[in-house]
Amino acid sequence: MILRFALLLAILSTAAWPQSMTSAGAIQGTVVDSTGAVLPDVRVLLTSVAGASERSVSSDDTGTFRFPALGVGEYKLRFEKPGFDTLVVESVAVSVGQ
Repeated sequence: MILRFALLLAILSTAAWPQSMTSAGAIQGTVVDSTGAVLPDVRVLLTSVAGASERSVSSDDTGTFRFPALGVGEYKLRFEKPGFDTLVVESVAVSVGQ
């Protein structure tokens, strides 16, 4: 039986102090199954829609994943774990100062 992913996703925006003139955002969330149970060891692949970068992390024991220090733009997320359908979130926008 193949189970489906559910996803709780938070998009965080942070602006650095003005003197540094840099800014970054983050994407973080918790991966859960269809019953609400957290899913550890899910491979989460982040790809810039502009194609400039790609990163991957695995969800921890609490199902949490985080991609810090992201540039402003749109990203695609792909969630993979054996025994589960792959979940793709086509567009997640990261902005700063909102």
